[in-house]
Amino acid sequence: MRNALTEDERRVLDLLAVGLPMHDVAQLLRVSDRVLQERVARLLRHYGADDRMSMVATAYRRGDAPGLRRLARSVTLARMPDRPG
Repeated sequence: MRNALTEDERRVLDLLAVGLPMHDVAQLLRVSDRVLQERVARLLRHYGADDRMSMVATAYRRGDAPGLRRLARSVTLARMPDRPG
């Protein structure tokens, strides 16, 4: 069984999943860039990923990135053609 993410790790994952830059994520979470880098490094190890994009993709496939799931759903709905009444 894989380890569950901490609340801090889940917040980092959600913010990265919607495409925010690292510096912006650090500011939103009110942590230093260094602390954020450590959290991202833990997430990379957790998902066995080499980069943030792969990490987010793996998290999405596992259902661990609800922020990205909501974004993907809203983009899909926005692209759907209008149905005739």
